[in-house]
Amino acid sequence: MTLYDRIRRAAWLSWLGRCGFFGRGLVYLVAGVFIVHTASTAQTAQGWQGAFLALRELPGGVPAVFVMAVALGTFIAWRLIEALLDPEQLGADLRGLALRGVRMVSALAYGFLTWKALTVLLCNSASSSDSATRHATALAMSEPLGRGLVLIAGLVVTIIGLVQLARSFTLDVHKRLGLADQELSTWLSMLGRLGLACRGLVFMIIGAFLVYAAWFYQPDKARAMSGALRTIAEQPYGDWLLGATGVGLAAFGLFSLAMARYRHFTCGDAAHSARASPPWLCE
Repeated sequence: MTLYDRIRRAAWLSWLGRCGFFGRGLVYLVAGVFIVHTASTAQTAQGWQGAFLALRELPGGVPAVFVMAVALGTFIAWRLIEALLDPEQLGADLRGLALRGVRMVSALAYGFLTWKALTVLLCNSASSSDSATRHATALAMSEPLGRGLVLIAGLVVTIIGLVQLARSFTLDVHKRLGLADQELSTWLSMLGRLGLACRGLVFMIIGAFLVYAAWFYQPDKARAMSGALRTIAEQPYGDWLLGATGVGLAAFGLFSLAMARYRHFTCGDAAHSARASPPWLCE
């Protein structure tokens, strides 16, 4: 039996994926609730590190942040295995390579997020994600071809956001999860659509700022999650828009928790593999 076959049939692999989706769900749920609280109290919008810091200050917050960091680590491992070893048979055609490429980008992004959580956990502080993004952008643009790479990265992030936004109009979890309870499928579809729409909007804002920074050679214009949220808050009725974004991200968190429970894995999950449909680009 080849290494690929052993991995594909490994029972632990589906549990790794479930733990990963659980971790992602927790992070988005906590961040969404924190953003809603920020909007309702007219505070300055913060990104992931603000949510981690706020959670750390609560009773039991330190172990909670630790659990989230570990769970995110399992999601990173799952994404890397998806991208490199293809246990769910995404394939090597154009669509399959695109799916696997998105998985790799996802692993890198959640690696950064896990680092933020560990920084908060160990140091009780975290540098601004906007500052880190601007620094990384400036460093990249100072290298040969760096400006073009930043531009490509911005376009990729923007396209991923557009795909998620488009998917929010057509999402039907029944085809992916195969739930017998139609009412539950309907509710999960609503959560998924709201979550994907808000997540796609945030991605599009981040991507647009990266494109702007590269096109006009202004790395200081690059933004991360907190910058995207502040952009939303600066619009007319910004507090309401920010609150709605928080609700949407929390909905995506609940949707991810449902994925951890009900998603069908084609690797190591023999009872579900025959019924599983191809994975989504936006999941």
